[in-house]
Amino acid sequence: MKAILGYLLVFHCVSIAIAQDNYNGQSVQNLKEIFAKGEIEGHIRNFFMSTLNNRGLKDYYTNALGGAIAFKTNEYMGFELGVKGTFTYQTFSADLNEPDQTTGGISKWERELYDINDLDNFNDLDRLEKLYIKYNFQNGYATYGKLAIEETPLLNESDGRMKPYAFKGIWLQLFKGKHVFNLSWLDRIWPRSTVEWYDFDEANGLVKNGFQPDGRPPDYRDDTASRGIASF
Repeated sequence: MKAILGYLLVFHCVSIAIAQDNYNGQSVQNLKEIFAKGEIEGHIRNFFMSTLNNRGLKDYYTNALGGAIAFKTNEYMGFELGVKGTFTYQTFSADLNEPDQTTGGISKWERELYDINDLDNFNDLDRLEKLYIKYNFQNGYATYGKLAIEETPLLNESDGRMKPYAFKGIWLQLFKGKHVFNLSWLDRIWPRSTVEWYDFDEANGLVKNGFQPDGRPPDYRDDTASRGIASF
């Protein structure tokens, strides 16, 4: 949470510095309007999850509380800036790391509300989800930075936990009559249920890799090279 507030404070200080550097009447007024007429939004999310197993297997439950705060500037000469931070805390829970006596496994679904890469992390779960610059023009827009994906069935937020997927890269959207064209190059990803940004070759195989036909678990992490995703 402190990191998110720090980014927002820096974002605000940059706006003040820009206004001071352009202290010449109309330019100052325009720059003040960029931030004074900007939009602030946010949400609070509470997620209770419970798994009830049969055949004497162990049950699990947990409750996560979190939220998000976002700010984007007013458009100026087609440009706008945006930033968004999210945070999560565990409020009450069963011991999600206690293994089942029969299977030896621990909680799966409840763990995905927190950090699947750090089984003891239930409170330090903040992240900078968006930090971008966007240029709007007559027939579309172009965005660069850390951004949310909402307009494609191939890449999306999958917002079914406390935090959605987020991506970093370039996103271009064009409008032509009734048609919409998206062109993008994405070179980093923030998978849901994690608290770090990853290159794509690091993210492949990050979570459980399933099973081979003979029942053995595969391990293809670090074996799949990828610089990113290009989509159209």
